[in-house]
Amino acid sequence: MTEAVAEVAWASLTAEVRYVELGRLRGLPIFPLRGVSGRVLLGGSPVDGQVRVVGDFDRLGLVNFTIYVEYMGVVNKTSFVGFAVPPESYAAANKTVDVLPADARPYFRYLVERAVATGDWALVDKISRLYSEFPTPFTLAARFLVERALATGKEPNVDAAEALRRVEPVVLGALGGLFLAVLRRGI
Repeated sequence: MTEAVAEVAWASLTAEVRYVELGRLRGLPIFPLRGVSGRVLLGGSPVDGQVRVVGDFDRLGLVNFTIYVEYMGVVNKTSFVGFAVPPESYAAANKTVDVLPADARPYFRYLVERAVATGDWALVDKISRLYSEFPTPFTLAARFLVERALATGKEPNVDAAEALRRVEPVVLGALGGLFLAVLRRGI
């Protein structure tokens, strides 16, 4: 994660666009949702001009902002194009890539790139959540199913994996009760 600055100059009047660059996709910056701001520079020094950033600040995926700069009655504009992402989801996905087996990483990276481009983070968030939780026996089984699907280039059925994890307390409780019943009979 780096702080980035892009400058667009019109003679000596410059619009400085500030954002935190989380990464790049297809040559365009990836930045946090609502993470673009700007200021006016004249000859490289900040001046008391107006900057308006126009665009949908609540939109994920590919976004295009129009930057208007006004100073002493002169108005100029430019465009800023990039990918807006939920920073927590993007960070969790990058952590998940690191813990996945090597054969599952390429397809998961594709899913992350698709989420960055489209703004649909549902599947990537579910997979990342699976890898951020404590590894119980059923969580490990669910991870195995997800990894197997990713390794073959298929979208994993994360809902089935989550259902497996939801029944874990019931199954383990029943097994524990059965174990206690066997112990009591043996005593």
